[in-house]
Amino acid sequence: MEDSHRDLRITGTEQEAFTDDLSQSLDKFEIPPLKRSEVLAKVQGTGDAIVAGLQSMTGVPSVCLASRAWLQALAPDFVPSLLSNLA
Repeated sequence: MEDSHRDLRITGTEQEAFTDDLSQSLDKFEIPPLKRSEVLAKVQGTGDAIVAGLQSMTGVPSVCLASRAWLQALAPDFVPSLLSNLA
């Protein structure tokens, strides 16, 4: 996980924004509270491996915006797939 995200230089703020977007998507698709908690715990548990601990640098594309677009485009397939992997 760490190796695949290192060059993206994801900040804590960007990780929090992604988690918030995911939370909103889970709400939108009315995911039951228990499953919702499991998904969010899984994502939040990856923070140490994903967050680079570096401040965003000028000229570096925002991973947060890419994550949001990805999540919005794939949400109808992403949420059920993620939930089936937790079962």
